[in-house]
Amino acid sequence: MGSCISFSRCKKGKEADEGGVAQTEVIPFSWESRKNNLNMEDFILKDKENETIWKLPGSLNGQQFVIKNCKHCLVYLLDHINSVTFDDCKECKLATGPIVGSISVRDCVDCTLVVAASQFRMRDCTSMDVLLYCPTQPCIESSSQIGFGCYQLFYDSIADHFGKCKLDVWNNSWYNIYDFTPSKQTNEPNWCYLPYNFNLDLCFNIKCLPEQLTRHKLSFDAGLSQVPRTSGFSHYNTDTCFMLILQNLQDARPFILKLMQFKDVDVKAICTGQLELSTKQSGYFHDGDRKAVQGPVIGMLLSGRTIRKLVEKEAVDIFLSEDQYMV
Repeated sequence: MGSCISFSRCKKGKEADEGGVAQTEVIPFSWESRKNNLNMEDFILKDKENETIWKLPGSLNGQQFVIKNCKHCLVYLLDHINSVTFDDCKECKLATGPIVGSISVRDCVDCTLVVAASQFRMRDCTSMDVLLYCPTQPCIESSSQIGFGCYQLFYDSIADHFGKCKLDVWNNSWYNIYDFTPSKQTNEPNWCYLPYNFNLDLCFNIKCLPEQLTRHKLSFDAGLSQVPRTSGFSHYNTDTCFMLILQNLQDARPFILKLMQFKDVDVKAICTGQLELSTKQSGYFHDGDRKAVQGPVIGMLLSGRTIRKLVEKEAVDIFLSEDQYMV
């Protein structure tokens, strides 16, 4: 026989009723109180057409959001979100801040998504462009003509929102797509890489943004994006080098941006990652020097003509000493 323990949210009253049973007061959970104060219609977009809709920082505050049966709409969710479902939409464009859970995309056609989420799932979609941040492997199913690229978005609160979602911007696996239903009739894959310089400004008509969005400095500029732009392995060049940044990790982003200015070299970050090395791993990378295990490190696989010489030359101007990085 097992035993059962019940934890009640009831508080005993001071007096008993006529039957001799003490009156109780139900104490609500804190999340119930918050939910009761919400208007759930504020978290659902349904049956919209030819509209521009936005949610500004603080308006969603970690709630889930549903978009369903919309056509020709521009949707901006500039906040941190619990989860997003995007269903039965046609010729819509969606840009979101970080999503702590998953984004589920189903039965959509001809849409462009700029989304950041812990998990990405797509099913029964056709002709979609997805600019994605996802630290886990994105999955598609029963979908075709899907283009993937790296998430590029900035607004004034996005760094804080990534922190609240505990998502590391350096760990982005947007390019590592798993297709549950690869085509059996042709050798052509159901998805491809989008052009490296995919023009989101034109796609979202950035010049015509409403003042409510420009006030929050909304931008699709890769140089401002909270998530560093990576090319994935579509632009893999045989001339590559791996760089490990051991200290002053805040300098990693300006260093990448500086390298990108050398257009003739065609520098690209193929992939990046942040991790903490074990003592054993630190020894492999730094000749027994244990400094690397004192905190996290950032690794970057870089591509471009004569990339190693360029990295060694430019790193001197960004980092104070050679103890702070390895090439």
